[in-house]
Amino acid sequence: MKIKSYAKLNLTLEILGRNSSNMHEISGIFQNINLFDEIEILESNFDSVNTFNFDIIQEDNLAFKALKLMKKELSINNFFKVNIHKNIPLSSGLGGGSSNAAAIIFALNRMMNLNLTISDMVSISKMLGSDIPFFFTGGTCYVTGVGENVEKLNRIFIDKINLNTINLDIRNKTKKMYGFIQQKNFSNGDKTDELKKLIMSSSKILPSHLYNVFFDIAKLKFKEVSIQSLKMTELFNNCALSGAGMTLFSISENNINFKKYKAVDMGLEIAI
Repeated sequence: MKIKSYAKLNLTLEILGRNSSNMHEISGIFQNINLFDEIEILESNFDSVNTFNFDIIQEDNLAFKALKLMKKELSINNFFKVNIHKNIPLSSGLGGGSSNAAAIIFALNRMMNLNLTISDMVSISKMLGSDIPFFFTGGTCYVTGVGENVEKLNRIFIDKINLNTINLDIRNKTKKMYGFIQQKNFSNGDKTDELKKLIMSSSKILPSHLYNVFFDIAKLKFKEVSIQSLKMTELFNNCALSGAGMTLFSISENNINFKKYKAVDMGLEIAI
């Protein structure tokens, strides 16, 4: 089976506070774009996950962890070979690892006729990471809780998207970025709620509607993010951050020398 595993952007990302388990509660609008990894899953004599274009240690690969978890939780005795052609940059805030993990769970469900619902797959995926549940629904979604609550929204109207992935070697990047969060960074979800209303009314989404709690933090903590965000703003008159960083993106149809991406209405797709 072949799967396209799409990247995501955070059009908004707010942190509302901490829950009783001391985890950060979020509110955000997640959006898939037409940048994807290509995944092939074959039955084999032993389990393996091979990545191309990037060097990832198999045991550290979220796709490999998803494979092992699915086999354990569903008592699957078959073995699988997974080939991943990576196009989504690593540790970029574009959700490549989470998308790959969702693709493995999704594909095994189909291949082994497990008849898992989206809710079932979400329950399994939560054991691996809070960003994974979004990809089973994909497209434009309102995401709350710690990432497990996903509501599909209308198809979005937005200009083309220009990406600028900043390659910073930050160990445990997401954990480190969340460690910078203080109570003053908490918000009430109003920015996300307002964007949700615009999407559901089929209004065009403008740069002024975007928000990410990590953007100002990233610019303050990492000089290159600040420099590149100014350059993106000069070129496109707007700039935003995806995830906990470090991909910057601008919304514009201008024909400047950036590869342009568009919003898509899926997180995973079986490739014909």
